[in-house]
Amino acid sequence: MLFQRKTTGKNFSEGARLIWEALDCGWTVHSIAEGLKCERMAVHRYMYGDSRPSRQASLAIKALLNIDPALFDAEPTKPFAPPGAMATGTDG
Repeated sequence: MLFQRKTTGKNFSEGARLIWEALDCGWTVHSIAEGLKCERMAVHRYMYGDSRPSRQASLAIKALLNIDPALFDAEPTKPFAPPGAMATGTDG
């Protein structure tokens, strides 16, 4: 999937950043949504930091991806820019 968005939301956190790491390790937004039994748009909101997962959702994320729910309240520990921010915008 091509991610075009260039910014993160006001709730971007270490938990959100770790969802991106899960994507780098072979998970997809679709497979995460299936595992959480939620819509893909909810996964997008969590990973971009547009919203924080509910307590129930954060526990499901813990079970699926081993991301501690407290990390959705923590600042990112590493710099992060969404893939869309790194696009060159040229058509080669």
